[in-house]
Amino acid sequence: KTLGGLAGGAGALVVAALSGIADVDAVTISMARLGTGGIGLDTAVQAILIAVGVNTAAKAVMAGWVGGLRLGAYVGAASLVAIGAGGAASLVPLKFP
Repeated sequence: KTLGGLAGGAGALVVAALSGIADVDAVTISMARLGTGGIGLDTAVQAILIAVGVNTAAKAVMAGWVGGLRLGAYVGAASLVAIGAGGAASLVPLKFP
């Protein structure tokens, strides 16, 4: 919230990327609150998508680190599909009443 207030939407996106390495829940809650009046709904959605993408990639790397190259490749492939689907879904225009 502080960096988002100082640097605007760009700051929120940077914080989302850094926070997404470890956790997505806190970013999602923060962006849901800020999106309604602080940084704008579009930026909040982008921040959540960035956090989810970074978190998914981080978990794929962890799977490879702990489980070996083969497991990392399986998890990485599934993660790429999931990130691609999320990216495609984000392109669908939403209409709120």
